[in-house]
Amino acid sequence: YSKIYLPTFRLLGYSKYEQVLSFMVGNFTQVRCDLFLERSIGYYVSQVYIPAFLVVIISWVPFWLDRNDHHARVALGVTTVLTMTTLITNTQSNFPKISYIKAIDVYLFTAFLMVFFSLIEYATVGYYDYKTKECSEQNGTTDIESCKQENNNNNNKGRDTSVIDRWARWIFPGSFITFNIVYIIGMTIVVWNNQNDESIQVRV
Repeated sequence: YSKIYLPTFRLLGYSKYEQVLSFMVGNFTQVRCDLFLERSIGYYVSQVYIPAFLVVIISWVPFWLDRNDHHARVALGVTTVLTMTTLITNTQSNFPKISYIKAIDVYLFTAFLMVFFSLIEYATVGYYDYKTKECSEQNGTTDIESCKQENNNNNNKGRDTSVIDRWARWIFPGSFITFNIVYIIGMTIVVWNNQNDESIQVRV
C-alpha cells in the first residue's frame, strides 16, 4: 500500500470486503475494494495557478505605459486574454465533463475576468482620449488640456484618462490580491474539514 504511487493522486487508504450476490443461476461471492484518493495539488500549482497568476500580473503592465502607446497596450491586453483562454481550455481538457463548479474553475474564471477588465480599462481610456481630441477639433484648437477640463466640468466626474490609469494601478492589484487571500483561506478550510471528515473510513 505505501509503495503505490500515482502521478496526480495520493492514496489515503482502502477498504475491502466480501459479499454474496444471488442470481438466477446461483450464488456468487464478490470481493470489493474501495480506494480513497486525494488529488495532489503540486501539479496544478506549477502548471495552472502560478501561470494564471503571472498572466494577470502581466495584464497590469499597460497601466504604467503611455496611454498613447496604442500598439503596446492593445497587444498586451489581447495577448493576456488569449493566453488565459488557452490555459482554461487546456486545463478543462484534463478533467472529466462534470456539471458542478470546481475550485480551480473559480480561480481561472476570476483570473480571466481580471485580464478582460484590464482590456476594457484601456478601451475606456481610448474612448475618452478620442472624445477629448474630437472636442479640440470641433473647437479648432490644439489645447487638449482645456478640452479635458471642459469634459470634467460637464460630467463633473473627473474623467481624465491619466486618473483612470492611476486608479486602475491600485484597484486591479488590490482586488486580485484580496481574492487570492480569500481563496487560499477558503481552500485551506475545505481541505481541513475533509481531512477530519469521520464519515470516510480509511484503512491504512
